[in-house]
Amino acid sequence: MCWDEPHGLVLKDLAAIIGPFGYTFKVVHKELLKGRQPTKFIRKAHILEGQRDLHALDDQETKKVIEAVAHG
Repeated sequence: MCWDEPHGLVLKDLAAIIGPFGYTFKVVHKELLKGRQPTKFIRKAHILEGQRDLHALDDQETKKVIEAVAHG
């Protein structure tokens, strides 16, 4: 008689029951970690840098940049 078969059957059933909960908690954990990433800070810094650059231009260059941005 082989003892591996009954143990494997039990462990596979447990894995099938517990597995979905583990993956759900893994996704929730990743979503919670997203709040700690600096993406909002980086985006805001880029916007402020662009605004500073735009204010440094004279009126004629500012109009050219705004037109270029508006036309894509």
